[in-house]
Amino acid sequence: MKAIVKNFLIFALVLITPSATVQALDTSGPKASVESTIEKARSMVNQPGVDISSSAFRGEFEKVIFEIFDFNEMSRRSLGKNWKTASSEEKSQFVDLFSQLLSKTYMNRVINGFPNSTIEYGEEKVSSKKASLKTKVVSDGENINVNYRLKKGSESWRVYDIVIENVSLVSNYRSEFAGIIRKDNMAGLITMLENKLK
Repeated sequence: MKAIVKNFLIFALVLITPSATVQALDTSGPKASVESTIEKARSMVNQPGVDISSSAFRGEFEKVIFEIFDFNEMSRRSLGKNWKTASSEEKSQFVDLFSQLLSKTYMNRVINGFPNSTIEYGEEKVSSKKASLKTKVVSDGENINVNYRLKKGSESWRVYDIVIENVSLVSNYRSEFAGIIRKDNMAGLITMLENKLK
């Protein structure tokens, strides 16, 4: 789980650090969805006098997070085959807790601050209702490859997975959650997430 959280924290860094080149945003494609979220987050965090530890800030910032993340899709993919066997109530509980966990992890990283980094945007691939976007985070002389996997929703492109240095966030969670479910069933996984949130 520590490796999973570490990867997510790296992704959190990507969302609020300044981009290498700021251009007018095309609001129609997957790259635009990611870039637009970065700009919104940067604007909020860099606002003079903002109290990023306040509940008001957390609430507004969470809205930005939920605009780009498709937590339902991330939840379904993170459970893998166990999604089909889970009850409707278990699915609902899991999506709610999993979303809160990712949001809380992300917010805690924001509060702790980020190093000065830049983002280089790379290749964008679009196929029907799915897309991928390559980016590179440059921080203190270190290059971190961060690739986004997106799915077209009814109104916009949303992220359902992040691949950091060839490691998929969703695949990591799926492996971790599968082990917990084998041992303690879905009830055990839900209890674990509840404890994490406490």
